[in-house]
Amino acid sequence: MIRVAVTLIATLIAAAAASAAPGSLDSTFGAGGKTTTSFGTGSADIYALVLQPDGKMVAAGWDGSQSAFALVRYNANGSLDPTFGTSGTASTPIGIDTSGASALVLQSDGKLVAAGNAWKDSVDADFAVVRYNTNGSLDATFGAGGKVTTSIGSDEDDAYALALQPDGKLVAAGVTLNGFRWDFALVRYNTNGSLDTTFGTGGTIITSIGTDGTGASALVLQPDGKLVAAGTTTNDGSAYDFTLVRYNANGSLDATFGTGGKVTTPIGIGDNSVSALVLQADGKLVAAGYALIAGTYDFTLVRYNTNGSLDATFGTGGKVTTPVGSAGDYADALLVQPDGKLVAAGNVEGSDRDFAVVRYNADGSLDGSFGTGGKVITPLGSSDDVAFSLVLQPDGKLVAGGYATNGSNDDFALVRYLGQVCGDAIVAAPEQCDAGAANGTASSCCTGSCQFATTGTTCTGGHCDGTGDCLPAPTTTITTTSTTTTTAPPTTTSTTTSTATSTTATSTTTTTTTAATATSTTSTTSQPTTTTGSTASTTSITGTTTITSTTTMTEPPTATSSTESTTTSTTASTTSTTGTASTTSSTTTSASATTTTSSSSTTMASTTTTSTTTLPHGSTTSTTLPCPDSDIDGVTCVLRAAAHAPECAGDVIPAPIQRRVDQATTVINRGAAATSATKERKFVRQAATLLKKAAHLTGSAGRRGKVSPACSGTLAALLDDAGNRAARFAATL
Repeated sequence: MIRVAVTLIATLIAAAAASAAPGSLDSTFGAGGKTTTSFGTGSADIYALVLQPDGKMVAAGWDGSQSAFALVRYNANGSLDPTFGTSGTASTPIGIDTSGASALVLQSDGKLVAAGNAWKDSVDADFAVVRYNTNGSLDATFGAGGKVTTSIGSDEDDAYALALQPDGKLVAAGVTLNGFRWDFALVRYNTNGSLDTTFGTGGTIITSIGTDGTGASALVLQPDGKLVAAGTTTNDGSAYDFTLVRYNANGSLDATFGTGGKVTTPIGIGDNSVSALVLQADGKLVAAGYALIAGTYDFTLVRYNTNGSLDATFGTGGKVTTPVGSAGDYADALLVQPDGKLVAAGNVEGSDRDFAVVRYNADGSLDGSFGTGGKVITPLGSSDDVAFSLVLQPDGKLVAGGYATNGSNDDFALVRYLGQVCGDAIVAAPEQCDAGAANGTASSCCTGSCQFATTGTTCTGGHCDGTGDCLPAPTTTITTTSTTTTTAPPTTTSTTTSTATSTTATSTTTTTTTAATATSTTSTTSQPTTTTGSTASTTSITGTTTITSTTTMTEPPTATSSTESTTTSTTASTTSTTGTASTTSSTTTSASATTTTSSSSTTMASTTTTSTTTLPHGSTTSTTLPCPDSDIDGVTCVLRAAAHAPECAGDVIPAPIQRRVDQATTVINRGAAATSATKERKFVRQAATLLKKAAHLTGSAGRRGKVSPACSGTLAALLDDAGNRAARFAATL
C-alpha cells in the first residue's frame, strides 16, 4: 500500500484539536471560527461556495451595492486573498439588475463559473452565466466578454443550480415562468458559452409537473451522464411536495426513474421546499429542505433508491425530519462525507435567525458525536444570520457560508467547524482510525494523525499490517541439509610394452582400475527462528525465499609427471528479490594435473544447504533499486519504491489511487499463490491494468493540484513502470 509520512507539525495540531469536539468552532479560522466581508455600502449574501485544491475557498452571491454577481476568495485561514480580483473580491454587474450568483463550480483549469439571473427589463429575467479566470478577471473566451444570458420562457427565468460535465460542458437548472405557472428549466452550454443544440430543444428543456411549482433548485450529474434535478411542485396549490426529475444525457426524460422520469414525495401537511440534492457513492439520492411538521418547519431529508423509490432503510420510510431550534428550521445546503454521514446547513428561527448545522449518520439518525445531539447553532451578527452553502475540507472540517446582518446591511459570512477530532476515539472522515489516547503509541497501529500506521511498523507483540491491526511477528523455519560424499582414490596400474624396429614403433598400454566403496553421510536439522524486519515494506506479498549454496572442490592428483598444469576458476552469482525469491551463491575451484604415466587418488566433498522462509502479509523484506527486470519480483520491488517515494512524504494520496494500488497488491498475492500458469497470468494482467489506471489517476491528481507536482511525477512514473513490468511478465506465462 501507499502510505505517506506524517509530519511532527500535523501530529501536534491533531493533539491540540483533541481537546475540542466535532461541531466546535475552529479557532484557527478568522476570528474564533468566523469571518465576515462587506461590499461597499450595500448588503451582500453568499449563496454558493467551492473549495479549491490549494485549500482556498471561493464564495459567490450578491453584491447589493452594485446589483451584481459577487465573488470573494479566502485563504485557508479565512483571510481575504489579495491575488484575486480587487483585494480578494470581484463584482460583475449583468443586465439592468440581478439577484446575484446562486451557483458556482470550479473547472479543472482553475476557472470559476457562476450562474444566476439577469434582468433585461422590469418584468423579464434570463438565465445568466459568467466565467472568471483564476485571478478573478472575466474570461473573454466565454460568451460575450465572459458573460452569457439565455431566455427560456416568455417571462422570468432564474438559474439556481449548475453542474460541470467531464467534457467541460455546463448545465444550469432553475425555473421558468410561463404565464401563471413555474416549471423546471435546464440549459446546457458548450465550453465557449454557446448553447449545446444536442441537448433538449436547441439546448433548453422545460418540464411541467403538477399544476405549479418552484422550479429546480438543485442539480446533480450522475457518472452515467444522466442529470437529476430537484425542486418543489403542487397539484392543488396548497400542499407542495419534494420533486425529483431524471434526464438522460440528451435531455430526454429517463423513463426508468419514478413515473416517466418524475417522482413526487409528500411530507408534512403544507408548504414544503427542496433546497439541496446530493448523490451518494452507491447511486442513492438525498434531497434536503424543510417541511411543515406539527405547525413549524423542520429540517427535512429524503433518500431515494436509484430507481426513484423511497429508501426504507433511511429514517422512517425514507424520510427524516429534525426540529433544531424552538421555531422554524430551514435546511438550505447538504453534503455527504466519505464515511456516508450527511451534513445539512441552514438556519433556525428565534428572536432572530442563526446558522444551524446538523450531522446525520448514514441511516438518517442524528450523529450524537457532533455538537449537541448532532446539532450546532451559531449566532454571528447583531440580527439574522442564514447559511445557504456548505463545503467539506479534506481534513474533515466543515465551512458554512451565508450572510450575517450587521446593522442595516448583510455581509458575506463564513463559519468553520471541526468535523472530526483525532483522539476522541470516534472514527470520522477523513480519519482511518482513532484509538483515543493510544494514538501514536507503540501499542497502537493508529498514528497521531488518526491514519493507519505503515505496514511493518513495530507494535506490541508484532508489527502493523497497514490496516490498523497489530499482527504477531512471522515465524521462519530454516531447514539445513548437508551432504558429504567421499570417494576413495582409484588404483591404477599401467603397463607399457614397446617394440621397435628400424621402420615402425608399436606401443601398447594396459590399465586396470579398482574403485573403492564410497561412504555418504547425511544430516538434517530443523529449528524455528523468529525474524523481525528492520525496514517496513508497504507492498504485501506472500512468497518463498530459497537459499542454496554449493561448494565443490577437486584436489589435485599426485603425479610423477614432470609437467604440471593448474587452473583455478571462481564464479559467484547473487540475486536478491522479494515475494517468491531465490538467492544462489556458487563457488567452484578446480585443479588438475597432466601426467604421462600414472594417475593418483582424488577426493571430492559436496555440501548443500537449503533454507525456506514463508513471508506473511505485510512482509518486511526490503529491496533497493534497481529492481529485477522480469517476473513479479520486479513489480513488487517498484511498488515498494513507490510506497517510500520521498517526493510524496508531505502528500495525502487520493483514495481512488490508493484503492487501485491496494487492489493490485491483492491480485498479485493471488497470482503468487496460483496453482497454474493460466490463473497466474489472469491475476497478473489484472494487476497491470489496475496499476496503469493508478498511474493515470496520479497524473490527473497532480494536474488538479490534489498532490504536489513532484509527488505526481515520481509516483505516476513508478506505478506506470510497475504496470508495464506486470504486463510483460503476464505475456511470458
